[in-house]
Amino acid sequence: MKKALLHIVCGFLFLLSTISHSHTITSSARTSLLPGNEDPNTIYESKKCKYRIHGLYGGIFGESMYISPIRSKDKPDEPIVWGFGLACHAGATRDEIDDLLGARKLKDQWFWTGTNAPFEENQNFRLIEFSGKNWTGIGNTNDQITGEETLRQRFFNFCLLQTDGSQVLCVCNLQVMNLNHPESNILEKVIAVLNSIEFVNLPAHEN
Repeated sequence: MKKALLHIVCGFLFLLSTISHSHTITSSARTSLLPGNEDPNTIYESKKCKYRIHGLYGGIFGESMYISPIRSKDKPDEPIVWGFGLACHAGATRDEIDDLLGARKLKDQWFWTGTNAPFEENQNFRLIEFSGKNWTGIGNTNDQITGEETLRQRFFNFCLLQTDGSQVLCVCNLQVMNLNHPESNILEKVIAVLNSIEFVNLPAHEN
C-alpha cells in the first residue's frame, strides 16, 4: 500500500512538472496562484519537514512548490517557466527512497524500478550526489526512450536527507531537458535552488 502511494505521488509531481514546464504564467497570476515569500528566513512546513530556502533566484515558493522567474525574451531556448513540488517523506526507509528515485543498485548495476531491469544504454542513467548545509542529496537523471521523439525528456529524481535527522524531501520525474533541445536544460538551475535549502530542527515532541 505504501509503495503504491509513492507511485501516486510521483505521478502527481510528474503532471505538475509537465504543466509548469510548458505554460506561460504571468507575474500577477503567479502571485494569486501561489503566495510566496522571498525572505530567506521564512520557514516552510510540510508534514514532518521544516526548511528554509536561502536562494530563490527570483522565483517564488509556497505550498511546497517552487516556480521559476519567467524567462527573458533573449533566451528563446529555455522553458518559459518551470517549477517543482517538494514532497516530504520524513522517516522514509532505504527501499522507499529507492522507489522515489526510480533506481536501485544491485551487484554494482543500476536497475530501473519502472521495469525491474537494468537501465538501457540509451537511457543515459547518471547518478548525482550533492549536499547542502545540513543534508546530503542523492539523485539521478535518465532519458525517456518511448513516446513521441520530439517531446522526449530527461528526468531528474532526487531526495535530500537531513544529516542526523529524519527529514527527507524528494522529487521524482522532474523534466529538466527536452532531448531535442539541449539548450533547454535546467538541471543546474534546479540544483542551485536545492543547494540553498536548510532543514530546521523539529521540536523533540514532533520527531
